[in-house]
Amino acid sequence: MAAPEGGMPMSPKAPLKRMTTARRIREAAASYEHKASLENDLRNDTPSAVLSQLRMKPPWQPTSRSMRTASEVSGPAPKQQVFGPFLRFGGYEIESRQWDGSVLMVMHQAVCDAAPILEIQDEGADSSTPCSHLHHFRGWNFWRFELKFTLGREARDVAYTVSWGDAAGGSGGRVGGEGVRKTKGHVFSLPNDTQTWRWGFHSCNGFDDLEEVGVGEEWGGIQPLWQDVMLRHTQRPIHVMVGGGDQLYNDQVWELPSMLEYLSVPEKKQRRALPFTQEQSDEVSQFYMDAYAKHWAQPLFSDALASIPQLMTWDDHDIFDGWGSYPDELQSCGVFQGIFHWAKQFYCLFQQHATPETIAASNGVFGGDSWNCVTAFGPSLAVVVLDSRSQRTRAHCCTDESYCLLQKRLALLPSTIQHVAVIAGVPLIYPHIPGAETCIHAISSKTCFGRSSRYVLGKTGVLDNLNNAFGEIEILDDLVDHWSSPVRVAEKRQLLAMVQEIALKRSLRFTFVSGDVHVAGFGKFLSKHEPKGGPKKDHRYMPQIISSAIGNNPPPFNVVRALQLFASKHKVTNDTAEKMVHLAPGHILKNQRNWALVEQRPFESESIINDGSLIFQIRLEDRSKLEAGLKKVTDKAGSFMRSMRAEVPTKIKVKANNLVVVPLIIKHEEFDPDSLTPWAQLSRLSS
Repeated sequence: MAAPEGGMPMSPKAPLKRMTTARRIREAAASYEHKASLENDLRNDTPSAVLSQLRMKPPWQPTSRSMRTASEVSGPAPKQQVFGPFLRFGGYEIESRQWDGSVLMVMHQAVCDAAPILEIQDEGADSSTPCSHLHHFRGWNFWRFELKFTLGREARDVAYTVSWGDAAGGSGGRVGGEGVRKTKGHVFSLPNDTQTWRWGFHSCNGFDDLEEVGVGEEWGGIQPLWQDVMLRHTQRPIHVMVGGGDQLYNDQVWELPSMLEYLSVPEKKQRRALPFTQEQSDEVSQFYMDAYAKHWAQPLFSDALASIPQLMTWDDHDIFDGWGSYPDELQSCGVFQGIFHWAKQFYCLFQQHATPETIAASNGVFGGDSWNCVTAFGPSLAVVVLDSRSQRTRAHCCTDESYCLLQKRLALLPSTIQHVAVIAGVPLIYPHIPGAETCIHAISSKTCFGRSSRYVLGKTGVLDNLNNAFGEIEILDDLVDHWSSPVRVAEKRQLLAMVQEIALKRSLRFTFVSGDVHVAGFGKFLSKHEPKGGPKKDHRYMPQIISSAIGNNPPPFNVVRALQLFASKHKVTNDTAEKMVHLAPGHILKNQRNWALVEQRPFESESIINDGSLIFQIRLEDRSKLEAGLKKVTDKAGSFMRSMRAEVPTKIKVKANNLVVVPLIIKHEEFDPDSLTPWAQLSRLSS
């Protein structure tokens, strides 16, 4: 029987591991609370002294850190003083053939207190590019170089290095005056102006719980599939790598001493009223800086960041687990908002090469305080990067303003576009269990049933294992995160109505690409009554690609097997259905680490082979065939040699599963952007 829309998505994101993390935080906070209570008893004080102490601490005072301040360097300099270069794809404009991007360098002022220089070798000519200063943080300077190229008739490689020191182009002064220093040479590839692009997609590039014994060693860290990425890139260039969220895992922010002290306050209402203190701000900001610097420097991943232009958006773990799906009173409290401030700051710096104040102007994103992007990957493919985390609450993933702006951008796409790939962190199509979320909400409610249920569960000890560190049901944030949650269904239908209308009037094929859930899978929207001619004539046919995780360990087989029981076809609207399809015989979902490689066939009218189809290849790690050892990969581009050497499997075996997405071929009248139904009216049409 078909499962009704609005059932509960069953997330396989390693719930037992998340319970381990939540329990460890609770126990540490409880220990802190017990110690404070003993101290209070000795002083004949009340048990609420922890709360009183926090109230007395000075609140956080936001200050600008955009200027370099030499006096802020105190104590010994860090062991590693330079991070980068990191390469970002900024967009492509079809008519002008202009390719935009940027390079980021993060340098401690103990090694460099002036602007470094980017040296470029392009089409046999050498040039240097000055940079702008983005931000300063406790001795660290963030430098951004702008990249602009015009694509020509031939594909080409661009080689570059970054130099700094006393004689680096008259800039780049080095403390101590030890002369010019350079990064090693890197190369990235630009396609020609008519070819289809080769690109990749990844998500969940880390581990939930690094404290779990052996998790990194058991899975070889994040390196195995990044080795596969680099091998594919060496064989034939990957023009862009899209990060769909959870590029790193910052959940351990709640294990900082000041955060444990905060969590030890037993009364939720009083705890939520506390301001974000200066002590908390200092610890949290340093945590995000250290987390990004360490993660971005990992072997192979750092090579990919330097040689494949990256286009990234974020998901909850880039902030902390569940961000955007907690109750409003939690989301809006001082400590949550303080943490979000610093998560946003370092997300902008490392993933967007910008600051929250400059990102709209420098990166061309839109959506107010949400940073969405629409760009082209070559002459016939548009890519929408949907920021469904910045504005997320339990009421919406994105605001009406963001969707209205997205609708206008899609309406103005060039006439050469055939495909639109929508990058959405959480899959729109995914198995779900009807009614379970309603039950959990009932247990969490203030009704008589809810209070009685919590009392019984508390007496049995079950509630201790169900609750997270904030006193909420642990998996509820995951359930509310999904598009099939009752609180997300109306927004999902409205989004579908918008893209279906554009698909019909513009003859565009939309494909959703997502991660988040730590499995690989395919799904599809389609007309309830398939038109004659199949998918090529069905404007409601929209595939869903699920590729997750490139780094994180997958869920147990039994969890995935249970999920597949709820993967039946069901109704979304009166004229649209959705269903999961088999990724491989007997497998709707695959619990193997993976990433997606995407290519596009050229389009020739009346051609059977060159039909303009997108080909999504899910590359699954086959751990049964790994052989440990040491791998050396060397490639050559121009006058630069690059070597990669890391302790990763030498013969990583990858199984590939392909999904071919055909273009939409329907006749349509001359398109008038003003003919589109306004976003607000789509809510009525989609019900």
